[in-house]
Amino acid sequence: MIMAESTTTTASSDGRLVTVADLRYEFDRERRITDAHFANILTLIELLNQRLGAVGNQFDNVDRRFEQLDKKFEQSFDHLENKLDQRIEQLDKKFEQRFEQLDNKFEERFEQLDNKLDQRIEQLDKKFDQRIDHLENKLDQRFEQVDKKSDQRFCVLEERLRFNKTLVVASLSAFASISSVIVTLLK
Repeated sequence: MIMAESTTTTASSDGRLVTVADLRYEFDRERRITDAHFANILTLIELLNQRLGAVGNQFDNVDRRFEQLDKKFEQSFDHLENKLDQRIEQLDKKFEQRFEQLDNKFEERFEQLDNKLDQRIEQLDKKFDQRIDHLENKLDQRFEQVDKKSDQRFCVLEERLRFNKTLVVASLSAFASISSVIVTLLK
């Protein structure tokens, strides 16, 4: 079959004959429509690529912004950490100073108490020594009195013993004399 020949096919309802030229025309028209669709699809693909590129750019911008935010957060946290470290160091110094002051005050108070206690003990010691000295003096006086009285009594006793001894000796002499008289008389 040659393309120029006409084919007899019945068209739809009007009974017309379709020629090769009609088919070519339809084929070309379909090709143009298909090419237009492909061109439209390519344009849409290009637009989609552009939009995807824009989305990629926006994503890159968002990513950069996240990186910037991350850096800012990092800087902020570093700054906060430094501030916190400084505050902690200041507080540590203040606490150290306060504890040192408290320790010094405690030492002062303890030393004052220790001094007062030493003074009181010294006063008590002096009073005790005074009392002991007073008691020793009284005791010495009492012992002297007892000693004097004892000496006096011993002297009296000694005197009495001497007297009694003399009496005993005299009595014995008298007894001996009487005995000798009795013995002489009895003989």
